[in-house]
Amino acid sequence: MIRKFFGWNKKICAALQEHLPYRKKHFRLHYLDAMREYINSFPGGRVVDIGGGEECPFTNFRDPTADVKIIAVDILPEALEKNQDVDEKVVADVEVELPFPDSSVDMVTSRTVLEHLKDNDAFFAKSARILKDGGYFIHIFPTKYALFSMLNQLFGTKFGPKVLFFFFPENSGAGFPAYYDKCTYSGMKKLLDKHGFEIVNLECMFYQSWYFAFFLPLFLVSVAYEWLMYLLGARDLCAYLLIIARKRPTPK
Repeated sequence: MIRKFFGWNKKICAALQEHLPYRKKHFRLHYLDAMREYINSFPGGRVVDIGGGEECPFTNFRDPTADVKIIAVDILPEALEKNQDVDEKVVADVEVELPFPDSSVDMVTSRTVLEHLKDNDAFFAKSARILKDGGYFIHIFPTKYALFSMLNQLFGTKFGPKVLFFFFPENSGAGFPAYYDKCTYSGMKKLLDKHGFEIVNLECMFYQSWYFAFFLPLFLVSVAYEWLMYLLGARDLCAYLLIIARKRPTPK
């Protein structure tokens, strides 16, 4: 009976979401579109996939003639052992260092990683160090003021991930503490400028109500909130951000 009730709620919510004017495709598809567009920009290039883990979703976007190498970086060696998609694997804590020479890679990318870093200022600096001039910096992540992010923060870094994962198992990063350091539109824009990045696109995505689709009243409250934020153009209150930036030429 309970399963039928929640199933009924999900069906109604799924039908309603198709009519939301600000709703676009799933945030991960935006990221994959960006990778498809830019991964072959540098023939013979090196792409560093931060938090590469067990798999790489953009491997098949490579043009065989471009000879692009993908290097997965993760703090968990057991996750990297399962990754059969990449050309190279590096075990490293990116909070401490990115173990690559200066100006040696063509792209630094991640998906749902930046919210887990305690110091994004330092990470941006390390990324700028290893990127070549003109190299791409592409990331997607939930923002500090997304409804589910605020729930995570409300319960703290010790219990928040467990609570979030219990209610929202779709969130693959829910098992790790999230800090949302500077994870807002204005915060990221300042960091990009500070560390010598030219913004190609800084895209705000407001739709997040799919998290609440198990119960129609919660879903409608969430829709009302995000629709208002969308209409107001409250970019710091969006749910997800997609960064596409390039490293500016180093002054000589």
